[in-house]
Amino acid sequence: MIAQIKYCEKIIKTPELLGELIKKINGNMSPDNIIRHLQRSSKNIRSNVALIETLRDSGLKDEEIFESEETEKVTA
Repeated sequence: MIAQIKYCEKIIKTPELLGELIKKINGNMSPDNIIRHLQRSSKNIRSNVALIETLRDSGLKDEEIFESEETEKVTA
């Protein structure tokens, strides 16, 4: 499963969420690398468990977070 592209920008624009994501990734990626992946909305970061957990912790439900087949068609 993969998070919707719009959440990459949301995390970049919300310092608290970005900080949480960096903590959850716990050194597996440098902060600069995390930000670059978010800026490019890479599938690697959007499928990262830490990103999903960060979005869930922010109060989002799975139905809101994940791309559906409909969402994938719209963004393609």
